[in-house]
Amino acid sequence: MPEDGTNEPIQTVSQAIERVNRVLNEQFLPLWITGEISNLYTRDHWYFDLVDGNATLHCVAWRSVNRRFRFNVENGSKVNVHGKFTIYRDRGQFQILVDRMELAGEGALRAEFERLRRELEQEGLFRPEHKKPIPRFPKRIALLTAESGAAITDVIQNFSRRYPLTEIIHVPTLVQGRDAPDSIVAAIRRTMRTVADADVLLLTRGGGSYEDLNAFNDETVARAIFACPIPVVSAVGHEKDVSISDFVADQRAATPSTAVELLSPDVLELRRHLVSMQNTLLSLTNTNLVSRGQDLESLNVRLRKPTQDIQSRDSEVLRAREKLIAAFASQFESRRANVRNLGLRLQRVSPLVGIKNLNDQLTNLEHRLHRSNPVSHLNELERRRRDSRRKIQEHLNLVLSQYQSGLQLATSQLVRIRPMERIQGLQTEVNQISNTLAVSVRSSLEKLDAVLHQRVATLRAVSPLATLERGYAVVTKPDGTVWGEIVSDIETISPGEEINAHVHGGTIDAVVQATRQRDTSDQQGESSDR
Repeated sequence: MPEDGTNEPIQTVSQAIERVNRVLNEQFLPLWITGEISNLYTRDHWYFDLVDGNATLHCVAWRSVNRRFRFNVENGSKVNVHGKFTIYRDRGQFQILVDRMELAGEGALRAEFERLRRELEQEGLFRPEHKKPIPRFPKRIALLTAESGAAITDVIQNFSRRYPLTEIIHVPTLVQGRDAPDSIVAAIRRTMRTVADADVLLLTRGGGSYEDLNAFNDETVARAIFACPIPVVSAVGHEKDVSISDFVADQRAATPSTAVELLSPDVLELRRHLVSMQNTLLSLTNTNLVSRGQDLESLNVRLRKPTQDIQSRDSEVLRAREKLIAAFASQFESRRANVRNLGLRLQRVSPLVGIKNLNDQLTNLEHRLHRSNPVSHLNELERRRRDSRRKIQEHLNLVLSQYQSGLQLATSQLVRIRPMERIQGLQTEVNQISNTLAVSVRSSLEKLDAVLHQRVATLRAVSPLATLERGYAVVTKPDGTVWGEIVSDIETISPGEEINAHVHGGTIDAVVQATRQRDTSDQQGESSDR
């Protein structure tokens, strides 16, 4: 006890520091503090001073915390830190235990970013139906970026390598700073006047801090992009950077290099694709021709050859001619025999009568021979043979003409279908659906992450473990369970009983020596031992 006669016990330095820490934890919740970094040490854990004028506050950020920071921190940087007050026991030093940090001003910019994003989204500026399609093979591209820098060099070199057929028209503009939003809007309007025939407007810049990229989160820039009749591709910063211009543009690219890959087909890949399409078309054409040729051969087999008809008719004509000659020879011999017989009879009768009768018979025979002239019959058969051959040839020409017309019609239909254009249209639709799905998934994940952090914070606020961390204890009677029966009233415990005191970090096993009952009034009363 102190010599002054007071009953207050004497505490050690450690006990005093622990007592002050409990008071700090109970009275001060974690808070945000802004200042300038000084005396920074970043070997493993981060130790630094947060300076504001003549005021200095020591800060500590453990390695598990500082490895989540995604920006460069150095002496002189203005930052906002979030953490709780504590006292370092070994040195008795008052400090802030940091759990979050951001560059000064970035938190306000992010809040304005979310406000503007929600407002423009409610107006419908991000809806897919407003997105204009990006041409697969652009001829002219208006490049809106700074006068010099990595972005313009990267874009021009990659276009020259991948697709040199595209004409790049540089429209210079500021891409960071206070005047950058007005410069970007003016550049977009200048492009609409001077490069109205451009196929695509590429708005891009390289990486930078959140504040450096803030020009692309301006409302006037977003509305200028939405009103632009030329399809706009936004490629701002690195892959992790997302700006308002990315949401309102017709297409977002993660980086300037990605934008070049999006807008320019690879010449070598395009050539291989064209060769493949050409081979496929030739294969289909050859297959069609082979099929048509097989059909023609099948019809040709079914069609009787005109030479066979001609040979058959020639054989018939020859046989008929032989028969006629034989018949003529037989008749001629028969008439000669009759003439001999008449001559013999003429010799036996009057010569004049015989001559007259013989002359009549000869005249009659000449008439009969004239009517049944074999040469005329042969000529008629020859004429009929030529007519048959001519008709067969005409029929064959007609069939061949019909198949040639069918082949020409099939070829013209194949040209009219134009499979390449249909494939390109489907590829464009697939790209648009893929990009829309990526934006939707990213937005959903961000919303779910925010809800998760809010619920974790709520659980931590109501958790009994948080109460234990502030220096309180939970007293229980051991009954075989993990916690035991909670002692909520002094009447439920007696001297000599075993108890468990659950504190932050573990459990204290103890035996009750005595109990003191507190007076229910606000005045201090005497304690009674039981």
